[in-house]
This record gives sequence, C-alpha cells and structure tokens, in this order.
Amino acid sequence: MPITKYLWDGDNILAETDGSDTVTTVYTNEPQQYGNLVSQRSGTTTSYFHFDALGSTRQLTNVAGVVSDTFTYNAWGEEVARTGSTATPFRWIGELGYYWDSDRQMYHVRRRSLVSPAGRAIAHEVTN
Repeated sequence: MPITKYLWDGDNILAETDGSDTVTTVYTNEPQQYGNLVSQRSGTTTSYFHFDALGSTRQLTNVAGVVSDTFTYNAWGEEVARTGSTATPFRWIGELGYYWDSDRQMYHVRRRSLVSPAGRAIAHEVTN
C-alpha cells in the first residue's frame, strides 16, 4: 500500500510526499489561516478548485478553464455523484482543509478525524 504524507504550514496544506519523501503534489493556498485552497499540481497537471458556499469542492478545472471533475455531496459530506478522475483528498469542505483519507474512509479536520455519516469526531493526541 502506498504511503502518503501531508506537509502543512500551520493550518495550510503545502504538499504531499510518498514513502521516500518525494513530493508528489504541491498545493497553492491564499496567504491566510485556514488557507482557502486555490490549486493543486501533480506531475505536470494543475487543477483549480471551485467551491460552493460551504467550502466544498464542486468542480476542478484545468489551466484552460475546462471542467475536468464535478462533485456532489449529501448533508453529511458523503460523495453521492462524481465525474472525472483527478485524485484529490480536498472535497467536502476542502477549501478549509478538510481532507478525505480513502484508506481509513474518514475526513481529517486538522487534529481530529470525522467519521461520516455518524458525524462523530475522533480526537487525536497532540504531540510536539
């Protein structure tokens, strides 16, 4: 199973690396706390995020402005429809840094994990 590590600057995602610490994806955020995710670059492909009022990713577009992916969610953040195949963990409330862990089938919200559809948060021990 491949290992993915996330590199953060405070509350903003910067990049993903693989098990050998090679950068696989780079993220662009607005310069503020809780980021406002703008884009991701994986290899030579750049995708731009388009969010709804909640901050959930509704579309990804390429550099030409063409829609490559669309997303629809229910009230609990479960993806109910999707087109496209661009890999991105930032879907439901992705603008604010919620990211989907497909291995564990849960969202991570900074130092907590959210089990959907139960709506339960799992606290994690903070280590320095």
